[in-house]
Amino acid sequence: MKVNTGILGLASKSTLFYIEELNRRYNAKHGGFSTYPFKLLNTDFDQINQQLPHYSDELHATVYQYLLQLTALNIDHILVPNITLHETIDIIISQESFPTPIIHPLKETVNTLKENNTQEIILFGTEYTMNSEYIKSYFNKNGIQVIKPSIEDMKSIDHIRREVYKDINLKKNVGAHNQLIEKYTKENNIVLACTELSMINPDTNPKVYDMASIQINKTLEAIHT
Repeated sequence: MKVNTGILGLASKSTLFYIEELNRRYNAKHGGFSTYPFKLLNTDFDQINQQLPHYSDELHATVYQYLLQLTALNIDHILVPNITLHETIDIIISQESFPTPIIHPLKETVNTLKENNTQEIILFGTEYTMNSEYIKSYFNKNGIQVIKPSIEDMKSIDHIRREVYKDINLKKNVGAHNQLIEKYTKENNIVLACTELSMINPDTNPKVYDMASIQINKTLEAIHT
């Protein structure tokens, strides 16, 4: 078996979520005590987080150096467990000589939406993500219309994901999340674009497209065995 996945270690909670899901899904397929093989390069996420969510030359330089270090570990592709950071990564790829493929959550989600003939979605994420042009324009250029939740619901969604990150009122926030999912999937499809929301998503509603889950599944498909 060839270990070909490199994971960029970022926030501990989201990174562990990705790793645990990779192991769980890999074990479900292969059985026994099998665990997903990968190489991890841990970053100083506080250094990166202080510069997010907006692109800057400083953030570009920081992330680019980490990606180069990860590539040096003899890997075939890269998994980045953070949706927001891909806005900066897209610019890095467009400006730098960077040959190692990155399993991109937006690209893979767009492909999945197209496979299901889904042309309109409601976006759930951080307040920044729901209001930014990055994801909206990415989907729009692929023929997918993005609709924002109401202002009140956007604040609720952002509040939920902040408390999940801090492990506060988990049961209450799972309930609030599920109510919002139920509300918006009555007439629409939803895309989750926040790892904290993925952590509490039951993954049972076919009208919910979870970026992190799609990204993880694509990573599992890409491994060479």
